[in-house]
Amino acid sequence: MLRFALLINPVAGSGGVLALKGSDDRAALAAAGADGLAGRSAARAARVLAAMGPPAHRVDWLTWGGPMGADVLQAAGIAAQVVDTPGVPTIRADTIAAARALAAAGADLLVFCGGDGTARDVLEAVGLRLPVLGIPAWAQVSSGVFA
Repeated sequence: MLRFALLINPVAGSGGVLALKGSDDRAALAAAGADGLAGRSAARAARVLAAMGPPAHRVDWLTWGGPMGADVLQAAGIAAQVVDTPGVPTIRADTIAAARALAAAGADLLVFCGGDGTARDVLEAVGLRLPVLGIPAWAQVSSGVFA
């Protein structure tokens, strides 16, 4: 059976709403009045899982805890093995650690939801060892990994 890994950057997409370039700069988000603003990535990932329909339930899923994947899979009623849990708030290092661990846990495909920065972090973590598919958290992305 195929093993897919789901990895979500929970703040991805929040910078685009405010016309910022990305969401990594927490100080810029706070200055723009976005302190605590949730990104759009969880909703986007949920839409993709819903669009997959029944086949999404026939895949073995690996994920990272809480807002980095487990919450969305649980809400969709999809069983998943949670490999580990991020810190709060999540940071770039969580994305890199999660991608590495999910690849090491035997994923056949890494599905991530985020933006261009998340795509760079995933590439840094797994390189060319694992097929990767990106779900854009915002409309303006440049990386070719996005579906």
